Amino acid sequence: MSALIGHIAAFLSNLFFGLSIPVTKELLSSWLDPIGYTLLRALSAAVIFWTASFFLPREKVAGRDLARLYREPVPLCLEYGGDFAR
Repeated sequence: MSALIGHIAAFLSNLFFGLSIPVTKELLSSWLDPIGYTLLRALSAAVIFWTASFFLPREKVAGRDLARLYREPVPLCLEYGGDFAR
């Protein structure tokens, strides 16, 4: 049963990706600029994940792991983000 659920999830993911390409082409050619489209995608994802969080069980995260979550990405963003700014 879990293999079937995995196949359905993979199919839906590919279907969503395949449908998003012509939608993106149409939106970028007549409605939005690339920055606006990126902002729309990011805000939509945030709303979807925020809504899904109401229906999922809460997990306790150790304080040590939370510190790593906030501490470790900063140097990577500074290092690799700076490469694109040059």
